[in-house]
Amino acid sequence: MNKLFKTLFHPFIKNPDFFFSNYLPKPFLYYEISLIIMVFKLIHSLVLYKSFKKIKKPNIGIRMSDDELEKIRQKKAEMLLKLQSIPKEIVSIKNEEDLKRLSYDFNEKIIVIDFWAVWCGPCKIFAPIFKKIQQEYYKDFIFVKIDTDENPLIAQQFGITAIPTTIFLKGGQVLKRQPGAINYNSLKQILEKFKAEN
Repeated sequence: MNKLFKTLFHPFIKNPDFFFSNYLPKPFLYYEISLIIMVFKLIHSLVLYKSFKKIKKPNIGIRMSDDELEKIRQKKAEMLLKLQSIPKEIVSIKNEEDLKRLSYDFNEKIIVIDFWAVWCGPCKIFAPIFKKIQQEYYKDFIFVKIDTDENPLIAQQFGITAIPTTIFLKGGQVLKRQPGAINYNSLKQILEKFKAEN
């Protein structure tokens, strides 16, 4: 429509003298020509306006209901509380309930469990390594110690046959089992790999 208008009326609007000399009788007054030109321009503006209205405006944002926004706020608040309540020290597990509660409360975190015993020589060698790595990674992982003599059922549940054994647990599922007193660099490498994956 716009193109058709320009084709038909462009010469008249652009050059009123052309319109006056070729299409109108000489006595035709100049102000009447101006009026016709104004009418043409008005029609042209209306055509442009209708064309503009047909253009689909982009959807700038997604509208959310108050309930949806409230759910997002609650979820963020829960995540913040969990972050604030992450244990800054090694957690000593006394029974199965303690472990279940910890796994439930921090089901999105990897729990690093050191199975040990008081009489175990290699466990004593591994203990300072475990403590040092915990001090570095306590924001990313939860570190736990379980005495196999005090908690034989938990040790049996995880199939612990030798100590020390380090278990990496997430959401109740065992991700990795590492028997023996591994050195600091090896343990750090395992944690860094988990950190990159999550």
